Amino acid sequence: MPTEFQSFSSDDLLRVEGPGLTLAFHREGDRWIESIRGPAGALVCALIGETNDPARVSHPIYQEWQLHGPESGASVCLLLTGLSFTHHFSAALTIAADPVDPAAVRIDFDVADRCRSPVESLAATYLLDLSSSALASADPECIAWEVPNGRLELLAGPGASLAMAEAGRRATRAQIVAPIVPGVFTHRLRYSWRWTIASDRTR
Repeated sequence: MPTEFQSFSSDDLLRVEGPGLTLAFHREGDRWIESIRGPAGALVCALIGETNDPARVSHPIYQEWQLHGPESGASVCLLLTGLSFTHHFSAALTIAADPVDPAAVRIDFDVADRCRSPVESLAATYLLDLSSSALASADPECIAWEVPNGRLELLAGPGASLAMAEAGRRATRAQIVAPIVPGVFTHRLRYSWRWTIASDRTR
């Protein structure tokens, strides 16, 4: 049976639910903050820090979202937009079954940062409710965590790299860093989260 996804929205919350996984955006002031929940609870939340340095972006700012297609089906697509200093952010987000492993759910982000000022760094930063004991593997292109309910993976897109650090005794900070090309006005950051439920995992 094909994997089905369903979206639900209110003034302060957007949820997209799939098999064993919920992607959510909740409003904090004028921003929408993304998070991911598995069967046992919270897994991932975007970590947005305030900065006075407009040349360095630790996480894109999203102030508006729009469904780009149907509210439910084999995939759900969103368009996210936001402004911060001289940065104009947009992101295309797709949640669907993984094309390689249909038992897994994959969330793909394709972020664009349009900025006329110099950009020194562009990243997306997340706080994971997982300690180092859950770490299964880590390299600059893929970080994987094994939890009782399944396997969570963070995948770097073209040119991007991954970094990770402990955030206290029971949490992890993960960051996806974009390639920066001097002299251009649009920078891209592409990455994915992949979740496989334990009972469906074959690897």
